[in-house]
Amino acid sequence: MQLMGSVDQAVHAGRGLRAWEDPQTGQVDAGWPEVAYESLRAINHLAGQGYAVPAPVLYDVLGNLKGA
Repeated sequence: MQLMGSVDQAVHAGRGLRAWEDPQTGQVDAGWPEVAYESLRAINHLAGQGYAVPAPVLYDVLGNLKGA
């Protein structure tokens, strides 16, 4: 089995392992690690401000991150 390039360039569901900048528009699309980091950071930030994050919502977000 021969691989078709570097894992750095591999894409899954429209995202890669690294952020990617469109050379034509200059728009940066976050990679999977950045998306996971921002999701966890948002949960922590909201909980730290006193918002109650319902367990089903939290488990859904964490479950989606685990499956990503």
